[in-house]
Amino acid sequence: EISLGLVGSEMCIRDRSKRFQRNMPQLFQATEPGASLEFTLKGSSASVFDLLGPDGGQLKVQVDDEEPKLVKKIDSYCTYSRMAKTSVIAESEPSEYKISISLTPEKLNKREILFEKNREFFDKNPEKFTEHTWFAGSLLVIGEVAE
Repeated sequence: EISLGLVGSEMCIRDRSKRFQRNMPQLFQATEPGASLEFTLKGSSASVFDLLGPDGGQLKVQVDDEEPKLVKKIDSYCTYSRMAKTSVIAESEPSEYKISISLTPEKLNKREILFEKNREFFDKNPEKFTEHTWFAGSLLVIGEVAE
């Protein structure tokens, strides 16, 4: 069973679907801190096919009781949105894993994340970087999502 604290909104679909429709026919958006995707994997590998972009936030990825890892959904190149993959479990022993991926409340210093050459774009277009969100498309698993 997948517990989804993400929303599929008309605005999300309108803004992104034309560009990513072929590879991501469905997009879900986390806009509020704590919005999460939770599922149990019976298998050895799990990732989320998602987007990096100027409006990207930070995710907390939790597998079972392990130390959570933080993943930024913006990088040095992010003056535009593009497809990406958030790796959750990679080539582990087949087992049952409880997975939670949530949007954190931390606001990233996006100007500092960008390459110096992209900071001018940030300064001219600060509105593109205001949001702290996560767009998720689909799960990529080796195994199955437990019922």
